Amino acid sequence: LPPPLPDPQYSFHRRVLPNSLMALTSPEGRQLFAESLGRGMADAYFPLAQHCTNQSEPAFCGITTLLVVLNACGVDPNVRWKGGWRYWGN
Repeated sequence: LPPPLPDPQYSFHRRVLPNSLMALTSPEGRQLFAESLGRGMADAYFPLAQHCTNQSEPAFCGITTLLVVLNACGVDPNVRWKGGWRYWGN
């Protein structure tokens, strides 16, 4: 086995949002989301959430966002991803 990686000089987990932002999971965020759903203004959320995926590398944030959007919009990549599936993947 390779030697263990050295401890990073910094790390973070679940950073605190600035006061100008609101978490979707907060009571206020849930209320705003429910109001948007009730008005029919949150329809774009569901295709995006259905295809949401984590980036495999920190530098792939833009690529992963593009994959999510392409899959949510139903853009056919015209190449096989796995098996017979045609899907945008990294």
